[in-house]
Amino acid sequence: GAHSLRRALGCRSRMASRARLLALRLARDKWGFHAAAVAEPCPMRALEIAEQLRLQSRGPERFAPAFAARAATRAIESFQNTFKTWGEARVGTWRRYAHRVGTTVLSRIHPDDETLSNLPAACSSVEVIYPDTSSVDETRHELTKLLTDRALAVKKRFQINAFIGVPITFPMMFTPLSNLPMYWFAWRAYEQRNGFKRAAQALRTTQRFECAEAREGCDKETIKEESSSGSQGTDDRETVSKPQSSAEVIAQWVDVDKKCERTGVDANEVAVSPSGFVCCRVVPNPAIPPPTLLFVPCALLREENVWDLLSDQKSEEDGTEKVSLVERATRIQHLTSLAKRYKRALKV
Repeated sequence: GAHSLRRALGCRSRMASRARLLALRLARDKWGFHAAAVAEPCPMRALEIAEQLRLQSRGPERFAPAFAARAATRAIESFQNTFKTWGEARVGTWRRYAHRVGTTVLSRIHPDDETLSNLPAACSSVEVIYPDTSSVDETRHELTKLLTDRALAVKKRFQINAFIGVPITFPMMFTPLSNLPMYWFAWRAYEQRNGFKRAAQALRTTQRFECAEAREGCDKETIKEESSSGSQGTDDRETVSKPQSSAEVIAQWVDVDKKCERTGVDANEVAVSPSGFVCCRVVPNPAIPPPTLLFVPCALLREENVWDLLSDQKSEEDGTEKVSLVERATRIQHLTSLAKRYKRALKV
């Protein structure tokens, strides 16, 4: 009861069960997406899904002893730090070359694998931030395609890696050859399995009736009006169901007329947060929690800014890839490289 609700309120920061997606329109019918799991703003929804989220968030380490899980965590952190150090090595060294080769291999991973695996393990609500030059209908269609057809493609890649790649490379563990290929296929299969399962969770959430968008409202209010009976000279009262205006519905959670506050970002600023972007048109701390499906029109995601995201710009100092305006403004790390991976994968 009340105790459980207070507990949910206290745990909101840890309840990352809301899916926040950025819809990037790369071409007329080619859309890429960035996804992040963020805190659920509705305490009741957070409470309902808390146990499911706890169970679904556990990784393969739950099958291993505690000391093995700690050792694996330390090994992963050591590898990540080493790989990052190689990228900072002097140009021409073998470490810098190995980093470039590794980065190239990672860039060939289909971006839908990463996007869908970044959805919450248990989804309580979905927020879609889309370019305000596109319609809600277009965005909803592409979102549904991502969570159905494209998720099915991720599942097929999982089946290839899990049932062909891993068995074929497993015997290499018993030879002097490296077992790295098997680890690669196992890692890809694990991420892809998470991806298509989490897509199914998000799809079920988007199919609920509780929704709000900047074009139309679903809620209705009942009012009473007086009407004359003409020759009878008497008054009747009849109940009329009148749709709430779209401005009244969406204004509770989104200020659609607010000017973008992020387009004047200093070019020297670099993104620092992987998932902390909130569109400046989203109303902070609304009186009523947002619905399970919310569409937010964003001026930052217009075509001209997305073109900057896809342009091949190199730093004059060291030849590295420049961070795009959208990445600087959203503070989402690696958004530029994600968009370019979508450009390659979708053949834009």
